[in-house]
Amino acid sequence: MVEFVGYTTVGQTVVPKRLQDAEVAKQDLLNNFYTRRGERVMDPEYGSIIPFLVFEPLDEQTRNSINRDIDKIVNLDPRWKVLERQLIEDDHSITIVLRLKYMEIQDTELLLSYERYTR
Repeated sequence: MVEFVGYTTVGQTVVPKRLQDAEVAKQDLLNNFYTRRGERVMDPEYGSIIPFLVFEPLDEQTRNSINRDIDKIVNLDPRWKVLERQLIEDDHSITIVLRLKYMEIQDTELLLSYERYTR
């Protein structure tokens, strides 16, 4: 089996943290969600459109756009498969909860991918 190794400075104040396997895949996926589409140099299709939907009306079209974006991002990474997706809404926010399967070890992971800011 291939071993994935990477580093992250997220949540680290001094030294980058070394990540392996599922943790690398999780950080890669979160990086894709937290990057606004068009923000990455030389790769305008990388990232999510969800940050651009923050002040849009929370209607069926917006929900469909969010779901399509989630599918696009997760399907780009063959290490993950979506098992369950939940959009939790209240008056002024939406939280996306994903339950994913990490395909390398057949383990599942609960990933809170994005919380929409209040208006």
